[in-house]
Amino acid sequence: MPTILYLVHGMGCGSADGSPAPAGQRWSDSVVDAVNWITDTYRLPRATVLDPVPSTPPAGSDNANAIWVVPVSYHATFDDFRRGATDRKAKVNALGIASLVDAYVTELTDTDFAWVNCMDVLLWWADTVQARTMATASILATITRADDLARQMPGANIRRLLVSHSLGNAATTYSLRHLGTNAVWAQTGGFEFWATLANVAPFLMPTADVYSPPLLPGQTGTLVRQMCNVYHEADPIPWLMPWRPWRAENAGASWKDAWKLQSVIGNLRTFQTLGVAAPPGRTPDIMNVHGFANYLMSAEVSQALAGALRGASFDTQELAQLNVPAAWQQLPQLTCTKTQTALADLKRAKDVYVQNCPTPPGDPVLATAGWLERLLRAVGLLLEAKGKCS
Repeated sequence: MPTILYLVHGMGCGSADGSPAPAGQRWSDSVVDAVNWITDTYRLPRATVLDPVPSTPPAGSDNANAIWVVPVSYHATFDDFRRGATDRKAKVNALGIASLVDAYVTELTDTDFAWVNCMDVLLWWADTVQARTMATASILATITRADDLARQMPGANIRRLLVSHSLGNAATTYSLRHLGTNAVWAQTGGFEFWATLANVAPFLMPTADVYSPPLLPGQTGTLVRQMCNVYHEADPIPWLMPWRPWRAENAGASWKDAWKLQSVIGNLRTFQTLGVAAPPGRTPDIMNVHGFANYLMSAEVSQALAGALRGASFDTQELAQLNVPAAWQQLPQLTCTKTQTALADLKRAKDVYVQNCPTPPGDPVLATAGWLERLLRAVGLLLEAKGKCS
């Protein structure tokens, strides 16, 4: 009975020139390290990484406690766009996006960081014919390939868990809605657990696509049984539009009460994390306030995910014996040598960033304009913090 943990990356997992990442520097490397830390810390079996998904189940998969980790990549379509772009501005202008003023184009193309990170978001949002379609196909292909592999095992009772990060939340939400139209998937029970980390889906998609079935947790025939939404106290990315962050109250008149009920029942939880650490053997960066691995290893997310992996929550006595806070403190911790208050300064800057964005008139649930400008400003805050820290 394999438990499959799907990990879907966010923005910035490709490269400025579109070339593949060298060994040891792929987006999934640090995230898998974080998962290994979780399984070790919570005394769970070590996971088997399926990247790529093989043609036959790996050895030991028939064990009732077997865990498969499946990194889900979709950044190749964005890398294709950047590959061979000798004139970045011309390449962006050729997209023909009416709202993309010259100032935005300059910010998107002047630094490799914005060119890799912000362009991913823009392409997924704007190029619905090619980039979004290819990303969706890539995500669904990996998920179904691993699922089909598990079905090769006689009597397999598959458990599925899902963790998506940043832009990956929008890409995953879009993909799950496609799965929801498949009657076979609706009958499988879908995903027992879905963690959305630094969720930007509400800024890039209509409200109905973000909150309506088949994504509503705890319902018969939907694809998600339990869900948690997580943001870091110093991460500005989940607050591109402070009037419509991901939360049950923003689900719209049709679905708001149903989402709020799942929150009361306990099938929907919201966490705020803090602190910056890196998996063992790696070095933390202040920009990891938005990092996938840092989110995963936080006390709140690691406990929820570990409980989902073993199929039962940890009680108070078990948590006391595990002493996860002490284990987290043993991880490589962020140290800012230039300005020791850099993380606290980033937290304050993020709070100002949120407060200085007034709610638009009319129905704020429907207002989505301005996310790109806010994204560029948020990335600027992270880069400024990096300059102050190291």
